[in-house]
Order: sequence, then C-alpha cells, then structure tokens
Amino acid sequence: MNHLLRGHAPITDEAWAEIDKEARERLVPALGARKLVDFEGPRGWKYSATNLGRTEEVADGPTDGTFVRQRQVLPLVELRTPFTIRREELAELDRGAIDTDFESLDDAAHTTAVAENTAVFHGLASAGIKGIADASSHKTIPLGENNFFRYPEHIAKAIETVSYTHLTLPTISPV
Repeated sequence: MNHLLRGHAPITDEAWAEIDKEARERLVPALGARKLVDFEGPRGWKYSATNLGRTEEVADGPTDGTFVRQRQVLPLVELRTPFTIRREELAELDRGAIDTDFESLDDAAHTTAVAENTAVFHGLASAGIKGIADASSHKTIPLGENNFFRYPEHIAKAIETVSYTHLTLPTISPV
C-alpha cells in the first residue's frame, strides 16, 4: 500500500528515487538520538505501539475474585514535515540536472531530525513521551550560556557519572 500517495503526484519514479536519496542523506546523519538509544525500525505502517511488558490494575473484575489488568504500551507517533519542490526543478532533474534545488526538502529533513531528537532527549508530554533528561535519575550538568568550549568537560563528567553508577570496584586486600 502506498500511504504517501506518490501515485497522485506528477513525479517520475526516477525523481522519487532522487528525493528519497536526498532526504536520507540529510535526515539519517542528523538523527543523533538514535545513536544513543535502542532503536528498532522502521516497523511499517501497521505497527502502532511498543509493549512495555507491564500491566496496571484498572478495575475490579466482573465477578468476585477477578481483577482487570490492562497492558501498558507506548503508542508510536509520526513526525511529518511538509516540503515543496518546484515542478520545473523536477523536470530539470529528469533531464539530468545534478544541481536540483532541494532546499525545502533539506530544511524539512533538518526540522524533522530536530523534532525527533528533542522528543527523545526532552520528551513530548502531549504524546506521552518522557525524555531521557526527565527519566534520568542523575542530576543535570548545566552547560552554561554559550559555553561550547566546555562541552568535552561536560561529556567527560557525564560519562564518569554513568560509569561510577554502574561500576563495582573489586576489593583489594594486602598480600
């Protein structure tokens, strides 16, 4: 099934292939959160929620001695960022032009990546997404205002914090 309705657009298969290639080249490297969290996908249009492996009691059962428990799932969200490409550009692309104006597509890919990264790191309450920053049991490490030169120091401190949290040091006894 074609959920993107590509058949309704006056775009050749070759142009779609180039649009897909350009979008991938811009989007994939910018999806930084996927490099830090477990990510499986894409899973297709029919996959709608991730099983959390937990249940929650929601009511007394319909008979004495029974309980109603509901499985907990995390519904998926879809990020969509519209873009436009002029028909003239598509015609030039089909004629072999290698300098197609994909600025709108590039901007949309960047915006989508920022949206996904923001949702993963900071959450999206309206969609039930709790971000890494809110879910962490560790104190935040303030970066300071426009203090990019201290990023390596902050990263080292974060790694040290996480490492010591999960590190069990062996006991050393004198010989």
